[in-house]
Amino acid sequence: MEERDKRKISERRPHAQRPKRIHADTTPREDEHEVSLEAIRARISGLQERHLQLRETLSKPEKAQGAKLAQEFDEARASSSEGAYLESSSWNDALLETIFEQAYSENSSESERNDTGRLLYHIGRKAIFILSNRRIGIEFTPAFSEQEQERYYCVLTTKPPSNKIFVSKDNIPFYLNLREIEKTHLQLSATNFLDHVDSHLQAFVCRRGQILGLKQLHGDSIGDLYHSLPYNLIKFSLDEPTCKADVELAFDNLASEYPTRCTVLVWSLAHPGRKASGRRGTRSQQASQAASIKVSKAEELLRMKLLPDAYDDLVKEIQAAAMAEA
Repeated sequence: MEERDKRKISERRPHAQRPKRIHADTTPREDEHEVSLEAIRARISGLQERHLQLRETLSKPEKAQGAKLAQEFDEARASSSEGAYLESSSWNDALLETIFEQAYSENSSESERNDTGRLLYHIGRKAIFILSNRRIGIEFTPAFSEQEQERYYCVLTTKPPSNKIFVSKDNIPFYLNLREIEKTHLQLSATNFLDHVDSHLQAFVCRRGQILGLKQLHGDSIGDLYHSLPYNLIKFSLDEPTCKADVELAFDNLASEYPTRCTVLVWSLAHPGRKASGRRGTRSQQASQAASIKVSKAEELLRMKLLPDAYDDLVKEIQAAAMAEA
């Protein structure tokens, strides 16, 4: 009887031990967290690459259209004088209506038709042209850090008998919602519509310039970097000796050069009690073990200054917050 009981116990023992072995096999090893983070980074990197490829594919029609428009506008500029410079107070719908009348007049007969167009006015970053076939052309030249960037074009024409104005051609990036701006503003005020397009292009070029400047000046200190096509959502990480930080900027208004919402989170890598473990682990493991700190001063700073100008002060605020937590 005793022998039989012993055999039963010995037969049950492997089964009793099995949960422990399973538990041991499924307990994450110390390096598994780092491996999973690397896998996530690899996937994000792949998505960003596909994102760039998609952007290039979708932008090809705009680039082709832009090349044709650039040629037409350059020919119009070459065939005319430099054009008059207007004050902002002179820029109104009455002036634009007069320009349309000139376009109709210059194209009213075969003998008087202007096949190349001509430059009429400069107003701010806009240049106003009369083009062939009774059209008006607007050339936008946004700038960043006082340096002119690429030029964008918008061609307006009218549709009889109502003479309703509409956009016939353009090379405005599709992600700046030109059609929505046209629908909202063009029929109410053509000059207001053009001013909105101008401000959207200027803000887009400024947001893009901030990221390019940040990468150029501080690329070695920046970790993961992500931005949407119109640069209205920007995320990047910073790796400092004593801390790790995630920064997120959101531009709810596409006509704004400054973010409407900012989030700066910091993880201290010199957290109390970590030395007592005897094994500090990787930076990613340390950051995941520490509680995040919201840095309100840094967020306020980013709402008032452009990224390249704010970077040094941003790092100081992040380091100060990490030291206060350590």
